Amino acid sequence: MDWTVSKGQTWVSLSSTDGTLGTGASTTVTVSINNSANSLTPGSYTDTASFANTTNGNGNTTRSVSLTVNTSGPVISPDQGTIGTEITITGSGFGPKQGKVFVGSTSLKILDWTVDSIRCALSRTLQPDTYDVIIRPQTKRATPITIPNGFAVKAPEIDSVEPTSGSTGDEVTIEGSFFGTKKGKVTLGGKTCKVLNWTMDPTTGESEIEFVVPKRLDPGIYELMVTTTKVGSDTVDFTVE
Repeated sequence: MDWTVSKGQTWVSLSSTDGTLGTGASTTVTVSINNSANSLTPGSYTDTASFANTTNGNGNTTRSVSLTVNTSGPVISPDQGTIGTEITITGSGFGPKQGKVFVGSTSLKILDWTVDSIRCALSRTLQPDTYDVIIRPQTKRATPITIPNGFAVKAPEIDSVEPTSGSTGDEVTIEGSFFGTKKGKVTLGGKTCKVLNWTMDPTTGESEIEFVVPKRLDPGIYELMVTTTKVGSDTVDFTVE
């Protein structure tokens, strides 16, 4: 008797696909899961192994194959930031095709996508808060992956000002975190300052601003404010000499 066995899914492997049996003989066909399963997103999958008697058709039968892919819990780094922050998500089951990532309901810009790693950037403004991160793979029948409270949007934080006092025209450096990669606004005593440099490391959030003390401010202590557009602000005191 001649026989064949077939399957439908790439993640299923068969130890044999055909053969010949003599009277009273038997053989074993092993059905296994191969490395193609690594690209599957979390969910339940099925296939069928079909056995056929190609000599006369007697005894044709099938066997079901099932696979459940569990989530391993993606890791987000960094898990806090602001506009311009670049985020890396590592895990499994993202699928080979580029999907979408959301912080809350805001989509992120995808920079790189593999089956186990996603690099993306927050390119739109969000109010400071903690948001769920949602991954939507493009793999067929894939279910969204949700990381509850996965990312915190931060307002700018001023750590230091150097020098802490100055006169009109002096250049001052502000260091801190989460100023954003898009230039915001610096004011001193309510007056807009000329910004010479505005930078933020997109992965660590470490930030620096250089500005010029504006004209027409009498000597005294004024509020120095850094504002990230549509996100928030932080203030410290600065002395005008």
